[in-house]
Amino acid sequence: MTTQILTQGRLRSLLVYDPDTGVFTNRVTRNPRAKAGAPAGALTSEGYTAFQIGGAKIYAHRAAWLYVYGVWPDIEIDHINRQRNDNRIANLRLATRCQNGQNTGAHKRNLTGHKGVTFHARNKKWQVQLRANSKTFYVGQYAELADAVQARAIAEILLHRND
Repeated sequence: MTTQILTQGRLRSLLVYDPDTGVFTNRVTRNPRAKAGAPAGALTSEGYTAFQIGGAKIYAHRAAWLYVYGVWPDIEIDHINRQRNDNRIANLRLATRCQNGQNTGAHKRNLTGHKGVTFHARNKKWQVQLRANSKTFYVGQYAELADAVQARAIAEILLHRND
């Protein structure tokens, strides 16, 4: 069974979805490991919740969209708070690959803790830049970290407002 064959009706006949918690529960016993009343799915190595239906791997965030709206998403589903296992419908939105990629945190090597803000050692200032629409935008350099963070936030709003 592919995800295109799985319908909202079939999904609802097998699982119960709580939009406030984002948790799927087995409505019926589907196999020895998926008993009625038990939470459905397990965490993948990438941190997403997934389960099997008809031999196909189904990601819970995509199933939640089908369960609530009745259609398979034709583009990506973005976890707004960036928590891959938080499948509350209020935390999910349709997103292009670019939009989904923009909803990331600071890189693990980022020492400032703020995405797009780095320390320019030669000038001894905080430098701000960001990417939007496949382009890098240089925002400026600031003496204070707080000013750089604020400039980044404003630039992000201005550059991403059409996303």
